[in-house]
Amino acid sequence: MNEAIEAKVIASRFTFHDLRAYYATQFKRESGTLPDLHANPATTARVYDRNKIVKRKAL
Repeated sequence: MNEAIEAKVIASRFTFHDLRAYYATQFKRESGTLPDLHANPATTARVYDRNKIVKRKAL
């Protein structure tokens, strides 16, 4: 991975979970539902859905 970063093939490090989260997010965009990655769909939503809009308090 270090060689790929130095060669500018990728911008930053990533993990297997990043790839799973990317897949889950793309699957949800295309089909409207999250894929069955866990027995409990709430776990998939909590861990892998990176599509969430998070409300923040103003400064």
